[in-house]
Amino acid sequence: MLVVALKNLVTPYFDDEFERGMATAATKGQGIPQTAIDTSRRFAGYLALAGPLLAPWFVGIFGGIFTTIGSRVVGAKLTFGQAATITSWSYFPAVIGYIAIALQGPSLTRRPFVV
Repeated sequence: MLVVALKNLVTPYFDDEFERGMATAATKGQGIPQTAIDTSRRFAGYLALAGPLLAPWFVGIFGGIFTTIGSRVVGAKLTFGQAATITSWSYFPAVIGYIAIALQGPSLTRRPFVV
């Protein structure tokens, strides 16, 4: 829900980051067709929305699996639920970072990047 609520605030941040990448590629002499830029921009927009929605689930599930296996290796006995809770809470700083990006996004100047 946080991702959808902050979408309009985060979009300028990701758009500027995309423009910076395109400017860097242009300075290296790598010509990119406009259709490829448009497709990349659309894909980056989807990824910017899907990443924060799916990342906590992947961190909880896969982090829980690997933490459970790692705890067995060192002799501790954590259940999957305990391990998933530990890894889920370890992802909390990323949520704070996403909020920080949302606060920073509107303050960006919408000017072309010069590399």
